[in-house]
Amino acid sequence: MKRTYPRIFYLLILALASSACGSSPSTHIITTTATVTLTPFILPPEITPTPSEPPSADTDVLLNSTPTVTIVVPGISTFTPLIEVSNTVHPAVPPSGPRCNDATFIDDVTIPDGTILLPEKEFNKTWRIKNAGTCRWTTSYAIGFAYGDMMKGKETKLPNSVDPGNTVDVSIEMTAPTNNGWYGGWWRLKSDTGDYFGDFVYVSILVSDGRETSTPNS
Repeated sequence: MKRTYPRIFYLLILALASSACGSSPSTHIITTTATVTLTPFILPPEITPTPSEPPSADTDVLLNSTPTVTIVVPGISTFTPLIEVSNTVHPAVPPSGPRCNDATFIDDVTIPDGTILLPEKEFNKTWRIKNAGTCRWTTSYAIGFAYGDMMKGKETKLPNSVDPGNTVDVSIEMTAPTNNGWYGGWWRLKSDTGDYFGDFVYVSILVSDGRETSTPNS
């Protein structure tokens, strides 16, 4: 059997459907206020060196004055940074005074340079040397080999003490080499502590057995 519904029922359903289709969700708008602080761009600082004193011809001022550095930043108070600037001029170190130990070559007493000797000939080389220092040389001082041809020479003590300003003759026993040719050696004084000092002294000989010998290099 077909069921029927009252008309008002249909009207109620139609009203509910229209309400559902035509409604829209409520909209909530939230408004906020943001405060933006703009910081101005600061240019790099301008460094202006300002001497504490004006330049002058006074040497002491030029050597000892120290400038003050001031930094200027637009919009910011002037301040002095932690920067140390120095324009101090360091003068050259003056030459040192007389040395305690110093020696000056005076003369070849024996075996002048270029003396001709036979091979294996023994000879005595003597130099005259002046005490150019301020200290007294004792017999603990010696003349020692420096470089070149030693020719069997040995370190030799001074024969006597030498006061400043005086001279001493220093000798070394040597032997000419076996082969023909030119030979030379450099020697120098040594203090009682073993330190070399003063001028070098030199021995130069020509060893020849009578045959042709080349000349020394210049």
